[in-house]
Amino acid sequence: MLTTRRFQPLRALVVATLLGVLVVVPVVRSEDLTEMSLADLLDVRVTSVARQDQDIYEAPAAVYVISAEDLRRSGVTSLPEALRMVPGVEVARVNSSVWAVSARGFNGRFANKLLVLLDGRSLYNPIFSGVYWDVQNVLLEDVERIEVIRGPGAALWGANAVNGVINIITKSARETRGTLVTARAGNAERGFLGVRQGVQLAPSAWLRLSALGFERDASVETGDGRGSDDWRLGQGGFRFDWEPNLADSMTLQGDSYRGSLGETFNVPLLVFPYGERLSVDTRVFGGNLLGRWRHIVSPTADWAVQVYFDRALNKDVVAGQARSTWDLDLQQRFSPAAGHNFLWGGGIRHSRDHTSDGMVTRFSPAERSFDLYRAFLQDEWLLAGDRLKLVGGVQFEHNEHTGFESQPTLRLLWTPAPQQAVWLAVSRAVRTPSQAEDDVQIDQKVVPPQAAGDLPVLVALVGNRGVQAEKLTAFEFGWRSRLTPRLGIDLATFYNRYRNLVTVEYGRPVLVDAPQPHILQPLDGANTLDATGFGAELALDWRVLPAWQLKGSYSFLRLLFARDPGSSNTLFRDQADANPEHQLSLQSHLDIGEDWQFDFWGRYVSALPAPDIPGYLTCDLRLGWHPRDRVRLELVGQNLLDAAHPEFESERLSAAAMEVERSYYLRFTFTQ
Repeated sequence: MLTTRRFQPLRALVVATLLGVLVVVPVVRSEDLTEMSLADLLDVRVTSVARQDQDIYEAPAAVYVISAEDLRRSGVTSLPEALRMVPGVEVARVNSSVWAVSARGFNGRFANKLLVLLDGRSLYNPIFSGVYWDVQNVLLEDVERIEVIRGPGAALWGANAVNGVINIITKSARETRGTLVTARAGNAERGFLGVRQGVQLAPSAWLRLSALGFERDASVETGDGRGSDDWRLGQGGFRFDWEPNLADSMTLQGDSYRGSLGETFNVPLLVFPYGERLSVDTRVFGGNLLGRWRHIVSPTADWAVQVYFDRALNKDVVAGQARSTWDLDLQQRFSPAAGHNFLWGGGIRHSRDHTSDGMVTRFSPAERSFDLYRAFLQDEWLLAGDRLKLVGGVQFEHNEHTGFESQPTLRLLWTPAPQQAVWLAVSRAVRTPSQAEDDVQIDQKVVPPQAAGDLPVLVALVGNRGVQAEKLTAFEFGWRSRLTPRLGIDLATFYNRYRNLVTVEYGRPVLVDAPQPHILQPLDGANTLDATGFGAELALDWRVLPAWQLKGSYSFLRLLFARDPGSSNTLFRDQADANPEHQLSLQSHLDIGEDWQFDFWGRYVSALPAPDIPGYLTCDLRLGWHPRDRVRLELVGQNLLDAAHPEFESERLSAAAMEVERSYYLRFTFTQ
């Protein structure tokens, strides 16, 4: 429970913020809000909900947009940290380079119910159905916006878009002409350097080249001082955009990276002392290449085709993997009749994985290929003078694990007035098993012999090819409104029913001779867990003054679990409960004159029951100064209310528990 003493620093910061406002109000710009462009304040466009550009008030889904300005003023240094702004999204740092990110529950290092896209390229990893956030790095100055859908997006985006979709959209090469140099240094982030050069090659062709490199210090290990999770990475990339005419636009882009990630694991041994702590450096390599072509036929008709290749490798003594993915996606939009907007498309994905045995993880077979075939269609039907919109859609997929799957949705949107929207939705989504759930063995612990002549017992998670897809039926209601020209509200509620959740059950013990005699106690994968989830997410955006904006959010989540009769193991059920019931966020953005900015971000996250992580309260501060038009200096303090606090513990892989430290950094940015 939070004590009064812990609240005192936050009270002091809030009071300081308010006093700062009272002092600077006489000197801030006195521009009349009524003279400002309402479109500049309120016009938010999204593309992820319907796979096409639309006003956010036309979107019948719980969608939140992080703008480029939000990223800059928040002071965040990574994509996962930016997602803390989104109501209904759980973000917790496991260590310096590893995050647990999910939406509406089921969070974890290997969270597998959230689909993440970067410029249309899926970051989904078929080994465990999640995202390796440590290798998802971009220059944040190149990000145009991040669109986050909470709730199922499977009807358009496919399996594993169960609890949400995150779409990271970067700026075109046309928008990033010129030179950018940005550098930062601090106590946690020892150094960061990012450079970008954008040029116009022809009247309708642009090229952007960029590179970044950084080194992050190790975290504090819980109860044991300094950790070994230091993080180093370098990355380079390009983007080429060509618009040969008004109807066509083409993009070719790619990145490559190389890095090293430190971590400490508790490794079980079959001999005395039956376990040891091992600090390792994981070497990561990878790259990708994406091409996209879009053709506009008319204001109500267009088509697009996209293809990408992705290669990722990581090597350490715990495990190793190399993965190659080819993906082809196409879609077409047209209006078959008045009041109808029809969208259809599909794609093929081929991936090939090669794994190598480590000290705790091994796959059988070590090499495997997967093919995924998908097709989707959706119809938007305008009714009642365009004030009602009925959306029906479905995605059909065939995968190597469970065969054929269908994922439908039905949504109703009512817009009684401009910038007012009420929506309802019912959807079905599935999460298909990963290669790990089919083929893996992950050693958890060794139970020493209890008497002379006994053998040690190795407890291990063991894959099961009989595991079926997890299924979700979701019911959602939302209300989005611009109450006044200066105040907006977004409320989303949901009720989710999960079936066939993957957990583990005790299998039959097996006598194993190699590498030395022992008894293997398998924990076999099984679909023996159901769950009910419900909650609400509230976001407020208040333009107090032309120079002062407040943004707040609150999220409530409750998950209730039920094991099947005869189920005997609670391991995965406990891991699934690693979600905060309450989350609060308050951001204040204040412009002081023409050259100074002061930003405050306070957050509260309630306790996590399963890993026994206490709730925490923290805040970030940012002071920005523009001494010249092309130069910006920023001083940022993060997690300021305590020296260090834990946010999460690694599941399935027994890694050392780390804490997030108070940190500071100074950033310099030059543009030309």
